[in-house]
Amino acid sequence: MNSSYNESLVNSQQVNDRITDGDTAQETNEFEEIEAGLLLSSLSQIADIRESIVVNELINREEIIDTEVIRQAESSM
Repeated sequence: MNSSYNESLVNSQQVNDRITDGDTAQETNEFEEIEAGLLLSSLSQIADIRESIVVNELINREEIIDTEVIRQAESSM
């Protein structure tokens, strides 16, 4: 009977270990999905910021060119 009781305890512990391992794997997968989503969101925000910087640089260049054209026009009058 003692042997049977010990086997039952071992089996119970193995089942608990499997459940715990399964929960841990599930939590890890959920965390990785959240982490991946945050990373994609961050990358998207970085891309938007870079695009905004490029657009602003182009606008600034156009303004500098416009200013230079106006100066040249005024100096040639």
